[in-house]
Parts: sequence; structure tokens; C-alpha cells
Amino acid sequence: MRVRARDIKKGVSMRYYETHSIRMGVSYSSDALYLRTSADFVSSDYKGRDTGWLLSQTACYRYRRMRLDMSMVYFDTDSYESRLYAYEKGLLYGFSSFMCYGKGMRGTLISRVDISDKIMVMAKIGYTAYFDRSSIGSGLQMIDASSMTDTELQVRMRF
Repeated sequence: MRVRARDIKKGVSMRYYETHSIRMGVSYSSDALYLRTSADFVSSDYKGRDTGWLLSQTACYRYRRMRLDMSMVYFDTDSYESRLYAYEKGLLYGFSSFMCYGKGMRGTLISRVDISDKIMVMAKIGYTAYFDRSSIGSGLQMIDASSMTDTELQVRMRF
């Protein structure tokens, strides 16, 4: 449970509201395979009762010099006040936290190949689809579509 305060009138009065959240998860691990499933639920009473939930699945498979990481997140929230956050693995030395509000899904696939002891190549592709809107973002970063795809590539060479 978290209690927060917000201005009702700028600098005049505050309104306190509660946010309740719960997270459950289960994981499995072996030498070559790692699986994790988690479920999140949130309830907020800022402007009425808003709820949201998120279901995520992560899988990692290793075979010799290759590694594949896959993740899928499905979310459904009533408003921005009931938003949830999902951790997302990134390329080497990076990660991100994906904010989920509205209705939609996000999937990522990361591939890593160690070509030799000195050369490593990683690639990431991510796909986000919203079911409740026809555009993503605002201003100069607005995308006039309900889905987007992002890609990243990283090559590391040791000398």
C-alpha cells in the first residue's frame, strides 16, 4: 500500500489517495532453460476506483555460444493512475522499465551469439501493440498507429 498526495488547487489544498498493489511470480531454472511467470494487480482511488493487471512471461534458452531471451507482457488498466511497470531486459549493460497503461501487449526477443572469445553480437527486437488507441505518444514523437516495432544491435570487440 502506498499513500500519495496531489494538489487539488495549485498550492491551496491537497488530496490524499491510496494505491494498493500485489505481485505474484513463479520461476523454473535448469542448465539450459529459465522460465518466469508473474502477475501484477493494482488498485487506485484517486478519481474513483481504478484497477489494472499485468501478466508477463519470460523465457531464456542457452545453447553453447548462443542465448535467446523472449518476453511477453499483456496488460489491462483502467487509467494512467492504475498503471503498472514491467522490467525489460536490454542489450549488454542496459535495461528498461516499460510503463503499461490502457490495454495492450509488448513482446521482445533478444539474441546473443559469442562468435569468439573476443567478438560478441547482440540484437533485440521489440513489438508493442495497444488495443484501445489509434496513436502512440505525443508531440514530435507521436506515431500515427496503434503498434510500433523497435530494434537494437550491439557488437562488442575486445582487444
